Amino acid sequence: MEEKEEKKEGPEAGMDLEELRRKVDELDRGIVRLISERGDLCKAIARSKRNLKVSLHDPEREEEVYRNIKSWNLGPFPDEAIRAIYREIIRAALELEGKQEANPHRKDPGG
Repeated sequence: MEEKEEKKEGPEAGMDLEELRRKVDELDRGIVRLISERGDLCKAIARSKRNLKVSLHDPEREEEVYRNIKSWNLGPFPDEAIRAIYREIIRAALELEGKQEANPHRKDPGG
C-alpha cells in the first residue's frame, strides 16, 4: 500500500526544510520577545499589587487567562497543550513577581 504525501497548503507549501526551519526560528524569536514583554508587564503588575496591598496570586484572574486563551485558540494545538504552555508562563511570572517582592529595589542584572 502506497503512503499518501501530506497535502501542502498555505504560503509554506513551496518551502524546503531549511526555509521552514528558518521561519520557525523567526517565530520563536518573536515569541521569546513577547514573553519577555509580558514578564515586564507582570513585574509592573506586581508593583501595583504591592502598592494596593493585594495578593500577587489571583486564582480568578488566572482562570480568566485560561478562558481567554481557550477562546483565542484556533488550532492546530489542542486547548490543553496551550493551557499547559500558559500554566508554565504564569508559574514563571509568579516566580518573577515573588523575586521582585523579596527585593523590590534590586536592579535587573541585565540592565
